[in-house]
Amino acid sequence: METTELKQEELKEYFCIIDNELYRARGNKWVIVKNGGTDHSDGYKVVQFKNKKIRVHRLKWVLTYGDIDEEMVVDHINGDKSDNRVDNLQLLSSRDNTNKGSKGDSRRNGWSGKKSLTVYVDGKMKHLGVFEYDNYYKAQDLCHSLKEILSFKDIKDLIGRIVY
Repeated sequence: METTELKQEELKEYFCIIDNELYRARGNKWVIVKNGGTDHSDGYKVVQFKNKKIRVHRLKWVLTYGDIDEEMVVDHINGDKSDNRVDNLQLLSSRDNTNKGSKGDSRRNGWSGKKSLTVYVDGKMKHLGVFEYDNYYKAQDLCHSLKEILSFKDIKDLIGRIVY
């Protein structure tokens, strides 16, 4: 029930997101996916695609940001598996996700965990590092501001000097 074998290019032919709502192609028009998908027994919302069940949060991530690297998982920031708003999703390493789960949700329990920052360069995911939550957002903003004028290596070096 994963989207790792599915590619953004293919999914965009069948699904789209408009105002945080998931739509699927039906003939020559887009129709909203009722209730944001079907409730699965594991608590996640799913949709059917090519005779497979796909988790909606992973589908929305792929549609918005691109394919998911094998070592990464899509996490619900607020811990609510049914809250699939794109701004409630983050990409974490499996280890970071496990650590978050063992310590509880950062917003509810005040856990000052870390987030893994990845960016897409020429269609490939690149890992910039793991940051405390406060520094993560500084690094993310800096990266987005600089990615048009600096190489990936230069950005990684600069962020390392500024936020670590």
